[in-house]
Amino acid sequence: MAEDDATGTQDRRRTARLVLVLLGAVLLGYPALFFGWYLTAEHVTARITSCASDAPHPLRCPTHGDWRMADGSTRSGRIFIQTPAPSDVGRTLPARATTDWAVAEG
Repeated sequence: MAEDDATGTQDRRRTARLVLVLLGAVLLGYPALFFGWYLTAEHVTARITSCASDAPHPLRCPTHGDWRMADGSTRSGRIFIQTPAPSDVGRTLPARATTDWAVAEG
């Protein structure tokens, strides 16, 4: 019986250790990947071309736009911005971008 208790305790410790390792990997890995991308993405000037105003919150809307990459190609896609509003359409802003999406700086 004591042997069963020892085995159960070891199993619980092993499971707890695995959960902590996985949680640590997620908590440290995601920010490292995001900021790694952010710091290496191209600096561009993005222009907001649309902002769907039928979003759940009346002062926020998903923004889309276009930007020019360093190779001269023009790309378009979602632009992630802190507090978007329908009045932002036509506005240009500094951003960091990939070929598919951009994040406003600041």
